[in-house]
Amino acid sequence: MMDGPIVQVKQGKLRGVIENNIEGGKYFSFRGIPFAEPPVGNLRFKKPQPPKSWSGIKLAVDDSKVSAQSDELEKAIIGGDDCLYLNVATNSFTETRPVIIWIHGGSFCKSFNSFKKYGPDYLLKKNIVFVSVNYRLGILGFLNMEHEECEGNQGLQDLIAALKWIQSNINAFGGDSNNVTIFGESAGGALVHGLCISPLAKGLFNKAITQSGVLFNPWAFKVSNKEYGYSLAKELGKECSSPLEVIEFLQTISADELIEKYEATNQKELSNFILSQIPTTDNEMVNPLFPFSHSEMRKRPIVVPMIIGYNSHEGIMLLVHNFPERIKQINDKFEKMIMTYFDLNATEHVLKVIQIIREFYFGRDEITEKKIDELVQFLGDLYFVNNIHEVLDNQMQHASPTYFYKFSYRPNYPGMKQKLNIKVEGTCHGDEMGCLFYSEKKTGKLSNKNDRRTMERMTTMWTNFAKTGDPTPDIDELITTKWLPLEKRTKNCYEIGDNLTCGENADDQKWKMWNSLFECVQ
Repeated sequence: MMDGPIVQVKQGKLRGVIENNIEGGKYFSFRGIPFAEPPVGNLRFKKPQPPKSWSGIKLAVDDSKVSAQSDELEKAIIGGDDCLYLNVATNSFTETRPVIIWIHGGSFCKSFNSFKKYGPDYLLKKNIVFVSVNYRLGILGFLNMEHEECEGNQGLQDLIAALKWIQSNINAFGGDSNNVTIFGESAGGALVHGLCISPLAKGLFNKAITQSGVLFNPWAFKVSNKEYGYSLAKELGKECSSPLEVIEFLQTISADELIEKYEATNQKELSNFILSQIPTTDNEMVNPLFPFSHSEMRKRPIVVPMIIGYNSHEGIMLLVHNFPERIKQINDKFEKMIMTYFDLNATEHVLKVIQIIREFYFGRDEITEKKIDELVQFLGDLYFVNNIHEVLDNQMQHASPTYFYKFSYRPNYPGMKQKLNIKVEGTCHGDEMGCLFYSEKKTGKLSNKNDRRTMERMTTMWTNFAKTGDPTPDIDELITTKWLPLEKRTKNCYEIGDNLTCGENADDQKWKMWNSLFECVQ
């Protein structure tokens, strides 16, 4: 422990540890580095504050504290308010290497940045500096009372604070502050997208990768969630009459109790494919993240080079738990699901449009288990794919290089379907993660030759992009096909399956159908 590497950052000295890379060799690890003051007490719900300096040498050898959340395995609340820490892993202090920053997903209310979960082993073999970041989750990270003491989007503000810290300090770890790529999956992908369109994050990174999530997905953004604060305070025993009264009361409640109450309501919402504490509009605040209306946000281009894509069967993720009951629920709530997606009321014209959508996927039949493949595609399109295509269409009108992918490789390692015990064919939401990160508990060291080949391909393309802005600068035995960016009239798609192909994406036709219907009900 005492032989670990020491680096000097702006706030003081840090001692890390030397780790064994599962792929061979070693790397330097620094975990639990504070990038902001702990948002405790009256700092709860506020923007993150700069970290204080320390004297002596601070140990950075253990996983950091995490944001308060419900742990399914422990069946308990873990973590707390004090969670604003990041991890750094590097192979070298003497070379200047590109930096890639991981932003985890988890429905905006779960997960954390641990190397045990998101091991950087595969990526580090490609000579980059790796950073993973914690941010406030759930009620602590996204409650918006439309008040300066609780402006919402705290989790996004945390990420901006982390990016600023990285800009000031990453050179000490061998990282190039002028070549920084952010990447994330699911809710993490949506947060990456949010950072790409927020003026407050401008200049803090140079490239971005978003996997299976954008801010415009129906589960990733809402205009307001202020009323939730009032209802939560009432459930906890206080009827409040002003935003400040809600904020001050909720600051007196323990994190455990807050999360317990939040989880109880969140589970009900999750059953309807809705999340309550997520990014929101904040354009009426001073110095907002999103100083434009929601409709203007949807037209904002991403001006840095970007990789964006999704998995072939995203909708499998939404069939968890009681499957027969889930199918009944979708039959019963089909019209409501579409109206929520389009943000519409049930007029005769709207109901006709909904019928067109239903017949497009299911014909005139009832949705049953025999329609499982159609249901997976419908749910995937509705909650993931459509809005990714919306972003792609927007990017085709702008000059910044955008690389679009579809991941259809079916891994042999345990993926999301095994975790959720879903027996449906296809590549599920999250299945690509084992090709980017080593996880001792989830996947172990990859032994299957096809898994290893796909891992080598993914990590090579992702790190090529981080280094050069081009995921396939060279074609060889591993990377067999050139990945072409979007063009003004051609939506090039790179399919990552057993083979690598680049061409037309069949999902684009479905998106055009949805988009034409969306336009006719406005």
